[in-house]
Amino acid sequence: MMLMKKLTSLAAALVLACWLGSAPAWVFAQTKSESKTQPAPKQDDAKQHSKSVSAGGADFEVVAGRVWQRPPEIYDEADATIGLRITNRGDKELTFHLSDALKVSLKSADGKELVHAGVPKMFLADKPVRVPAGKSETVTLPTHLSHTRISAVCLGFKPGSGYYWLTHDLPPGKYRLSLHYENQQKDNGCWLGKVQTDTVEIEVKAAKR
Repeated sequence: MMLMKKLTSLAAALVLACWLGSAPAWVFAQTKSESKTQPAPKQDDAKQHSKSVSAGGADFEVVAGRVWQRPPEIYDEADATIGLRITNRGDKELTFHLSDALKVSLKSADGKELVHAGVPKMFLADKPVRVPAGKSETVTLPTHLSHTRISAVCLGFKPGSGYYWLTHDLPPGKYRLSLHYENQQKDNGCWLGKVQTDTVEIEVKAAKR
């Protein structure tokens, strides 16, 4: 009889332990399931878009990183995102021939022009950019900050090997970036006109060491 009571008590304890042990797992599963119905937390986007400028049935924006970090060591590189976003507002496909027609403009915070240079066609795709009706396309330039052997950090293009410099040393501070596009060749079947994008503010930060 005593043996039966002990076995009964032991069985009850095991049932209670199993129930308690499974409770945290059940709570975790419910929390995990509920999280799917909640919006994901907003993340700080590293890129920014300028206000759109309309011309010839299309909207134009410059896309760029909010912060460009100066690389710390000689021959180090860092991303310096620059892109052109084109949105077709018409009902027909638009074609854009960017080679030798796209220019980069960079100014200091006080308005001093540091760069106003064309993008050589070697840094752009050979084929024209086609934008279907109601769609957008973004052309990203191969721009980087590079720490040169004379300890300057320069903005330039890097297609694969070698560099094409746009600036001399770019010290920490704030800058204004925009893009200019123009095509007046009527015989190439591409979008005709010229446009200057709105500007975005870029902050160049000192190297992290």
